[in-house]
Amino acid sequence: MTQREEYMDLALGLLQDTLAPDEKKRALLLIESDREFLAVLQLELALKNELASLKTPLPEGEKKQLYLKIKGSVGQVLYKAVLHTVLNAVMPKMLWPVMRIFERSVFANEQL
Repeated sequence: MTQREEYMDLALGLLQDTLAPDEKKRALLLIESDREFLAVLQLELALKNELASLKTPLPEGEKKQLYLKIKGSVGQVLYKAVLHTVLNAVMPKMLWPVMRIFERSVFANEQL
């Protein structure tokens, strides 16, 4: 990991308040002593502010529609998975007697 990447991780952790106490202390010392870290921190802060301005809450109606679509698609996937498993287990057992009847009729017709 390069020093710039390490600085980016420290700056992001500082802004999100996810740093351990010793990392936080190191980041605060870097703010005072290292211009490069300060520049990285300012960049991360600008990105955070820009992303915060892009976040807009969904209207209540759209939230409900989105939730129903997600719930419906999950239900369909679950339904298909269960149906596939059941059919794989049941269909061969159900079709075997029918196939034997067809075999008999084919053999009976061949003998004629």
